[in-house]
Amino acid sequence: MQGYIEKAGIPHELLDFYGELRAIQESYVEKCSLSLKASGTAGSSGAAVSKVSLLQQIQPVFDTGLFIRVFHDITGMIARHRPGLEGLAAIERIPGPLLSQFFAEAVNRSDNRSFDETLSESIYGKRLSATPDINPGLLKFIFTNSIKPFLKAFVCSFEAGQVTAAENHPVCPVCGGSPDLGRAAKHDGQRYLHCSLCGHEWLCKRLKCPYCLNEDHNLLSVIIVDDIPGCRIDVCEACGSYLKVILDETGGMPELSEMADIETVFLDVVATRRGYKANGGRSYALEP
Repeated sequence: MQGYIEKAGIPHELLDFYGELRAIQESYVEKCSLSLKASGTAGSSGAAVSKVSLLQQIQPVFDTGLFIRVFHDITGMIARHRPGLEGLAAIERIPGPLLSQFFAEAVNRSDNRSFDETLSESIYGKRLSATPDINPGLLKFIFTNSIKPFLKAFVCSFEAGQVTAAENHPVCPVCGGSPDLGRAAKHDGQRYLHCSLCGHEWLCKRLKCPYCLNEDHNLLSVIIVDDIPGCRIDVCEACGSYLKVILDETGGMPELSEMADIETVFLDVVATRRGYKANGGRSYALEP
């Protein structure tokens, strides 16, 4: 992806920030995996049914104390990069029991709401609306990135090929997250969606919006950016959303890079300038 970085002119400060964030998350994945194995709920089943993720079906037991540690490590990292950031001090004062409650609601939801819907309801709900100086957008960014090591450990608890789901599953069949990227396989032209939370990929029809599920080909189109080869932007006129798609020229790319979303940020600039919006989970909702 180095070519994308050079062409897009992404500031090194941004790459350093997200590089450190990814390092924190990766350092906790193994710890999360060990706690999952100890609970006996890892990799219990592999068949996702329509609109119900494996996370909802299995409801694995996660270590809430470990989550609070991840949360505070990421909060501390942000404080080092952005000292005095508005709302950060108030977030650092959120009691552990309340963080644990948010965490439990996000991973153990029993209805068909997506992860993003559940989290938004918790964060923007009455429990925090009365708390002074809370920045809900910043809190959502920290919380979302704090939960990723647990969901990554959960998806890794399944053996290769064990997770099965119907084609065009509306959300990630493993955790219920929204796609942040797509990957197009050159050998057969099929498009795979990449989960913004756990990193799982699943097959989705090429002529279908992954967000509003529109299949009218007259309302679906593609933006090609000549300066950024190997990528495209799939757009939907019905809901105004876009999806960045990485072209898999090798036919054997196992998964997208952890930094692929950041490294293709120039595509977001192109799409938003044309009036489209990003409906999936965004890795870089906070600029350092």
